[in-house]
Amino acid sequence: ILKRFRAFLSWCVLPQNGAMLKENPFSNYQLKGEVYGAPICMTKEERDYLYNLEITDERLSRVRDIFCFQCFVGCRVGDLITFTKEDIINDTLVYYPNKTKSENRTPAKVPLSSKAKAILEKYDLPDGKLLPFISDQKYNDYLKDLFSMAGLNRMVAKFNPLTMEKEKIPLSQVASSHLARRTFIHILHRNVKD
Repeated sequence: ILKRFRAFLSWCVLPQNGAMLKENPFSNYQLKGEVYGAPICMTKEERDYLYNLEITDERLSRVRDIFCFQCFVGCRVGDLITFTKEDIINDTLVYYPNKTKSENRTPAKVPLSSKAKAILEKYDLPDGKLLPFISDQKYNDYLKDLFSMAGLNRMVAKFNPLTMEKEKIPLSQVASSHLARRTFIHILHRNVKD
């Protein structure tokens, strides 16, 4: 927030913007850089375990399908909810990522694996959507329930930005839609490196 505020104040000093300020009060103040912990990802084995798990609870079964599909295509959740059958061309998911579509006019093209196609075959929604999505918040809440039910509780190191310390917590507590994206990238990177 402070970086954005400092940039705004710098903009206010520029003559072409009307020089609303004589000087930026932040000009002699150094902001600390962000500190991030290592990204938390699922292993390929954990992802496949979740994909193959027999789940009797219909709600959690749907959430598992959505999450696993997201793991197979690596999209952001904001894009995932917009996908329709028209986005599948020759067994390839083709879409313009929402976050970067104003900067980059190149579509993302992700070949669908047999597992991703098997998930899509389960759903034939009348509105043409690929998957029966729920709200972002419920999706993230249900993912924690799903991971707990599935026993995906491997201890992972998470960086606490308040205490500036690493904490060990179960994977089920950090399960979120973004975990699917990181998992896709982690598994893909490992396969490309080998």
